[in-house]
Amino acid sequence: MTLFEKLENIDMPKIPSFEQGYAMDIQTFWTNFIEPRLPNIEIVEKWNNLLQEYSDVSNAVFPIRAFYNWDKDFVENEKDDELRRGFYTKFLNENFSYFFTDNYFVAYIEKMALDNFCPTLNEFKEMMISRKFPARFGQSCSTERKKAAYIITGKNPGINTSGYKIAHIIDTGTNYLLSDGVTYSLKELSEKFDFSRGKYSEWQEANDNFGKLFLRISNASNSLETRKVLKAHFLRLANPLNYFLTPKMKKDGTVYNEYRNNKGEIKYDIAEYKNLQNFVHEKFLEKYGAMYSDYLKLVKLPNDFFGKSNANEKICIHYGNPLDKNKYITRLPDDGILSRKRTETLNNKRTIKRGEPYTENEIIICTYIARYGATAEINEASVHKICHRSICSIKMKIQNIASMLDEEGVNRFTTTNALTGLTTGQTGRRTNWEWVKPLCSLSKAEFKMRCKEIIENI
Repeated sequence: MTLFEKLENIDMPKIPSFEQGYAMDIQTFWTNFIEPRLPNIEIVEKWNNLLQEYSDVSNAVFPIRAFYNWDKDFVENEKDDELRRGFYTKFLNENFSYFFTDNYFVAYIEKMALDNFCPTLNEFKEMMISRKFPARFGQSCSTERKKAAYIITGKNPGINTSGYKIAHIIDTGTNYLLSDGVTYSLKELSEKFDFSRGKYSEWQEANDNFGKLFLRISNASNSLETRKVLKAHFLRLANPLNYFLTPKMKKDGTVYNEYRNNKGEIKYDIAEYKNLQNFVHEKFLEKYGAMYSDYLKLVKLPNDFFGKSNANEKICIHYGNPLDKNKYITRLPDDGILSRKRTETLNNKRTIKRGEPYTENEIIICTYIARYGATAEINEASVHKICHRSICSIKMKIQNIASMLDEEGVNRFTTTNALTGLTTGQTGRRTNWEWVKPLCSLSKAEFKMRCKEIIENI
């Protein structure tokens, strides 16, 4: 079967879904859920070799997972100043180029690996360069489709519809260690090496060897470092050595997994749990050996990126497609916390005690309000619903966050008064800054989408 034929039939055979299940700890979740759904080692090795060889092809086209926004309201409004999926950019004085995409690009490679299929290097290269390899599938809007040079309406491989999420061990959007000794986020790199979002109008009609398209031309310099960054990002994004399947996150009120993190908090997206990612990293070292160790040297990772993992950490994860809470398997840890937390979840509320610290989700919404102001959807009442905290307390927390943002020189687009609680000239407490700081790099649309996800999951 050719690569073209495989992509035309990427939804077959269908990926088996999964039954209702439970795992007390990380080791059990790995054994019962993750490891049985990994591609076989031989096919992973083939894909690893193929993707590394392709990344060294002189005229390679690299996918960049950036500037996507799949928020339903956003797409339906067809705002052409944000979405960039399938948009293609060439460098003026270089052979290599890139296009923007999202995590759906990875689904094609994961599905082929699960089907024990790997194309030849020539097939893969030809389809990537000729723009025949789909950038993604799923919902899109007309303004996006108009200028997308790569296919953004490909056939759905069926991973998500079978209840799974592709979980990356190494995040594609953060922690790139460059030769200058500085660690950058992808957003910072996009500005440094000119693969930024840009304006919609920058993509102009053009022609190449494969037909008409909309194209942006970049005058970026420092081409050697640019290519190394694009290669590292590509290998993080696409290589099966960097991801595994988990139950997908809670969506539109439907739960697919519910677990407890090491703070005792109930969460609904196990794919993003750092302690699990650290554990899978260690298991991949055991499973793939030198192949995995050599791979890690190519993705510009800081030496201290991975933390220690605990195979026996109690995550008490329930899962299903979707999760049926009436079929929970009742197994409680010795400390009984799951029983308390599960009751709170089923009652869909949690009331805090006076003086109890703010949760991360509360801080996220408060930070949005501090920076952009309250809206009909995102406001103090939204924060109140999370832990039933007093509105007065919430308003003071928002003012405190506004003060921290001002001290850091972060632009705010609201008239919210900053409050330090100290005399004029003194700086305020930096409570929860470790949660606020990463939010400052989000665009308004990305930030809004994150807040809406939290509110939908209350």
